[in-house]
Amino acid sequence: MPFEIPQLELVGLQPVVKESIDEAMIALRGSPADASKAGDLGMVFFNAGCPQAAASCFEYAAGLEPTAMRWRYYLGLSHVAVYNSSAAAEAFERARELDAQYAPILVELGGLRLKSDVPAARQLFQQATERNPREPRGHFGLGECARLRGDFAAAIPHYQKALELSPTYADAHQALAQCLESTGKKTEARRHRAFRAVGGSQPSAEDPLLVELLSRATAGSQLIDLARALTEAGKVAQAIETLETVVAKDGSDMIARGALGLLLDLTGQQREAVQQFRAILEKQPNDFPSVLNLAKALTEAGEYEEGERYYLEVLNSEPRNSRALSLFGWHLMGCGRMEEAAKYFERWVQLKPDEPESHLALALALTCLTRYEAAADQYRRANMLKIGKEDTFARFLWNLAEALMRQQRYMASGREIALTSVRSVSALADVLDTKQMSSEAAAARAFDAVLLRRAVASAQAGHFANGLDYVRLGLADEENKTKAGIIEEIKKNVAAKPEDINVRHLLAIVLVDIGERSAAKEHWQQIIKVQPRFVLAYIALAVESMYENDFAQARGNLEAGLQHEPDSPWLSNALAWVLATCPEDEHRDAAAALRWAQKACQATGNKNPVFLDTLAAAHAATGNFSEAVRVEGEAIRFSTEIGQTISIPVYRERLELYENKKPYVQRGKRELNLEK
Repeated sequence: MPFEIPQLELVGLQPVVKESIDEAMIALRGSPADASKAGDLGMVFFNAGCPQAAASCFEYAAGLEPTAMRWRYYLGLSHVAVYNSSAAAEAFERARELDAQYAPILVELGGLRLKSDVPAARQLFQQATERNPREPRGHFGLGECARLRGDFAAAIPHYQKALELSPTYADAHQALAQCLESTGKKTEARRHRAFRAVGGSQPSAEDPLLVELLSRATAGSQLIDLARALTEAGKVAQAIETLETVVAKDGSDMIARGALGLLLDLTGQQREAVQQFRAILEKQPNDFPSVLNLAKALTEAGEYEEGERYYLEVLNSEPRNSRALSLFGWHLMGCGRMEEAAKYFERWVQLKPDEPESHLALALALTCLTRYEAAADQYRRANMLKIGKEDTFARFLWNLAEALMRQQRYMASGREIALTSVRSVSALADVLDTKQMSSEAAAARAFDAVLLRRAVASAQAGHFANGLDYVRLGLADEENKTKAGIIEEIKKNVAAKPEDINVRHLLAIVLVDIGERSAAKEHWQQIIKVQPRFVLAYIALAVESMYENDFAQARGNLEAGLQHEPDSPWLSNALAWVLATCPEDEHRDAAAALRWAQKACQATGNKNPVFLDTLAAAHAATGNFSEAVRVEGEAIRFSTEIGQTISIPVYRERLELYENKKPYVQRGKRELNLEK
């Protein structure tokens, strides 16, 4: 079977693309016939904007590996890219013969049949959604079939389902707007046209083969689009990896840095997000969207004063910036400054009276101010402006729980605050009853269930500190009930799903928080039996051993964890800390501490200030005070860069010790060196 790659004009391609293609061609020509290598080259061509060359590669790969569906599917995509519909349909049909269950094949075939045979296209889209109900392109296709028949009312729910699965699906927003306008819903149509203007290309996250194909791209814009699609599908970790690839290839790609920072912030990695936003502002100091993103990440990381300065910087320059008004209002709510928050939300409402979010935020602030009548009126307005079937009051309660959690965390940081009582929700329920909003009133009276769901959801997402804060809110609301109420509900969750180790870990943390340490240890030991690679359980058990002054047991817990997860920097750091700073001579081992601390730092690029602090302690334990001083200085520098200023006073105290040639040895409260 001959294999010819068309002659290509590569002059206009980015240098990195041309280099990748040249390397792939050299490797292929010097190797025996290999379907994988031919397919890999096709992927390079496809992402470089050369679909005709890609088609030759995929056809060759399919000939070498005739039972591999992926090459036929990629061949079809390549033909679609050059508008060769008949060849594309033939390739997709061959792919369907090899795997009739792969929904994206049906979506592609449906798209090709749409203009010539709507009933056939509808059948294909229907089959696609049956095989994968989360495939937004299948639901969009069903909407297109109904629209082409002139049945706009029938098309609307299909487009809405596509947007539920992929909120920035630009084509779906546009098509839905047309149908809404045709049915007389002009206000909703205008909103969807506005969404269409800022939306993205058709989603790809439910198409694993397409994700793999696009992940071979070298251009940042392609990978950013892929990351967006992955994020919408809930595959955030994969999206972060994709964006990290872009930033590693081109550190000057500020769009990728911004997107990466937003995802890091979304997943609770505020310190890392701060680094990305600071890097952007070094190059683009007047980029107000990035200033706001930095302010948000800083305040969520506990750096309230610095974050507030950035918010005010934007508002002083752009007092009508609606995003700045909303974010600063939420920040003020989290700090317990309700009157101020309400004023900024009122300005937001005046600026964006047709946005339900502005009225909902004001309703929350008014609730916290115990102005329940006004709060109910603002909620009613938000509910009238909503689009689709979203439960507005459920979102209201969800956001209220978030605001109360942030207030509690702010108070725990040692700052004075007028903490909103959880019982104010019951008072709001009474007012809602008087306004004939009985379903909302009933939901408000079940607010403890909202706190429980938020706690469990936080734990399942790995945000255990948030989960603990929600449980604390639930305990505070129990007044005359036994304090075991919400804890018993978490226990029921654990009993119902014993394999959900994240929720069991949350339960153990809660038990420690209320003083039931022995029961907590039993849960961590159970976690290890079920999942011996769960690092947090070993660290938690070591913390408990340190609390009991049992340093031998603490060391044993961490060493047991490292047997299962030898590359965990957190376990390495914790063990190094115990060995370097233990107050009992027989349990200190400076040389071993240094090895473990170096391993932890190397695994994180020598940029994690917590690990550098441990490394400095290990150097001091060996008597190498000059290196301890240097490394502690690095810990302070990186803490400053990422906004982790809460740790800096402690680091400075240790730096002074090392400058006076004294090692750091734990006194008083025993603890592991973990991120503050």
